[in-house]
Amino acid sequence: MNASNQRQFNIRSSLAYDLAHGYAEKHGKTLREVVEAALSMYTGRRTIPSTKVTPEEADANYKAIMEGIREANRLYPVKFSSQDIDAEFYDEFGLPK
Repeated sequence: MNASNQRQFNIRSSLAYDLAHGYAEKHGKTLREVVEAALSMYTGRRTIPSTKVTPEEADANYKAIMEGIREANRLYPVKFSSQDIDAEFYDEFGLPK
């Protein structure tokens, strides 16, 4: 691709400039490599973006779910241990019965 057909990408941010240049210099990378890697990692982590739930709503949902789990554990405690299962399925040498 010749220079006249190349796409341009400009960001006017002092913070972005400093971070990208600092990382590139420290790790011997080009700015293009740094930006591409950062964008690839960012988009890989956010594969299902949601604009329907705010971060505050997501946090409230998480807290409600965890509270429900704690309440269920309180109301319905586990009545066996892994030792009970071990004794049922394994002999004294740890081999299956």
